[in-house]
Amino acid sequence: MALNTAIKIVDNKLRKKLLPPPLSSRRGGAALGAAVTAVTGTLRTEVATDAASDIGCVGARAQAATRRAVRATVARSLSKGGSEMTRRLIIVATACQHDGDGRRAAQYTLGVQCLRNALYEAGIDDAEIVLVDGNGDRPTVLNTLAVSRVVYTNNNAMPTANRGKKELADVLAVLDAVGAQPDDFVVKLTARYIVAVDSPFLEEVKKARDGAYDVVARFGSYMHPLGDGDTSGDVITGLIGATAAVVRAIREPAETQCVEWLWASAALTVPRDRIRALGQLGAAICPQSDTYFFNV
Repeated sequence: MALNTAIKIVDNKLRKKLLPPPLSSRRGGAALGAAVTAVTGTLRTEVATDAASDIGCVGARAQAATRRAVRATVARSLSKGGSEMTRRLIIVATACQHDGDGRRAAQYTLGVQCLRNALYEAGIDDAEIVLVDGNGDRPTVLNTLAVSRVVYTNNNAMPTANRGKKELADVLAVLDAVGAQPDDFVVKLTARYIVAVDSPFLEEVKKARDGAYDVVARFGSYMHPLGDGDTSGDVITGLIGATAAVVRAIREPAETQCVEWLWASAALTVPRDRIRALGQLGAAICPQSDTYFFNV
């Protein structure tokens, strides 16, 4: 099945933005096609796992890219006379992989591959992608994906029904695990979500990485998102960026409290000219479902 017909996105006109034709011709494209098909529920768990393993073959290239990124960071600093250092960029992709769940395995495989493609197209070569899963340390499909690191926690065993509380704990665990400094820029992504190759969010993240902003986000809820330049006490957390200092300032939510409100509260402590409030993120999301739609 072709990529453009495999994934279910409500607005068909946006499929090419998410999965451009060149992606299917790159190495690993066939495996990605299998993963996309699995997302729509037409492949079995074994196929999804095989596809994930196939895409994992780019791991050596990812390591080489990391070494190149370090050299590129130094070069950028030297080109600025050594007076300014590009921020470290950490992408925390949150996952919840259950044993034997081929659908989730395929979604994470697809999400990581599309993220890497989007970063490449955006000219971002220095991002550290860290997957985090809260179901305990064990072998999973996540270990086969081309990321910088996988962090496992036991936060899903927390005695709470508030998923946002568990997810925030996972994000903070990653910052501790990688030794994030206050000025490092952190992107939090729900790993199942798909970042478009021409994502406005990534374009602004590049500016934030170079020190222009301390927060890059779209305010409002995903059902009622706000326009460019607008802020509120709610924010979309499926794809959001802020300095590690801002993320660490987010309060732990009470049992019935929406964590999105607390992300927004922490973000709004930043001076307004250091916040980039977007009118479009450029992502396909599937909150509480397996059907992707593009409205953020």
